[in-house]
Amino acid sequence: MSVLIFGENGTGKEHIAHHLHDKSKRFGKPFVAVDCGSLTKELAPSAFFGHVKGAFTGADSAKKGYFHEAEGGTLFLDEVGNLAPETQQMLLRAIQERRYRPVGDRTDRSFNVRIIAATNENLEKAVNEKRFRQDLLYRLHDFEITVPPLRDCQEDVMPLAEFFR
Repeated sequence: MSVLIFGENGTGKEHIAHHLHDKSKRFGKPFVAVDCGSLTKELAPSAFFGHVKGAFTGADSAKKGYFHEAEGGTLFLDEVGNLAPETQQMLLRAIQERRYRPVGDRTDRSFNVRIIAATNENLEKAVNEKRFRQDLLYRLHDFEITVPPLRDCQEDVMPLAEFFR
């Protein structure tokens, strides 16, 4: 089951993703975090799926992608709302088929990863504005966690202050 975590910047979305991974049957397997905001549409296929040597200019050696690195574990897509439309399509297809093809390869590979995505953006609004694919949102949204900001949880301020002191 995929999990989508909503919350403002600094609310601990990645911490929650780590906690979900650590308390799951996938504990002991890789936890791979991806900063979706740093992936350009040109680099995303190689970053997610890897590439074979010679697949493109500068591909001096084969590279494993995030899906391969996270095999058996968790792939955390941080700020998933920042993905380019082309990357969203590519990711959707891989999630639907549970398969991907490294850039320049001739064969598909299957994968077994849990996907946890996080965003500070209202993805329903992004769907309405045609900036995020509704079908991808559907695939990522099996279970939702909304993390409230600390200003809305005054009872947590003192325990946190004590912890950090």
